[in-house]
Amino acid sequence: MVYATPFSGDVLVRATMAFAHRMAPIIVLAPTLGRDAAGRPEYREHFEICIYDQGVNIWHHDFADGKPFWTRDAYASFPLKARVRYTLEVAIKGKQMTVRIDGHEFGYMDASLPAEFHVGITGCEGINRFYDLTVVEPSA
Repeated sequence: MVYATPFSGDVLVRATMAFAHRMAPIIVLAPTLGRDAAGRPEYREHFEICIYDQGVNIWHHDFADGKPFWTRDAYASFPLKARVRYTLEVAIKGKQMTVRIDGHEFGYMDASLPAEFHVGITGCEGINRFYDLTVVEPSA
């Protein structure tokens, strides 16, 4: 799921989520949406903030020569439990991302963070549950 209308400026993205066994509900930030061969929207370059039983990963995905590739640009290691509802918060302020979950907080700076982006959620590698998704713009 992804919002069709992009957000810009400083925002706070909040989602309540849970996972079964190991992995991996994700908040996604995508500067633009590409199109697959059938013309359906798909992610191209995007950032994933992913929780799992060993903490949080931030993945930067890109797309070149018709193929996706990705790097893990940041992480924080601490235990999270399967089948527990967690609220993941991702605050974007300029080129800085602050991630908060279960009493843990860490920051991530990246010059490639876009000024405008689509916000979404996705589940990966197992059973994932999402209970809500909120995007707050300070000026709103």
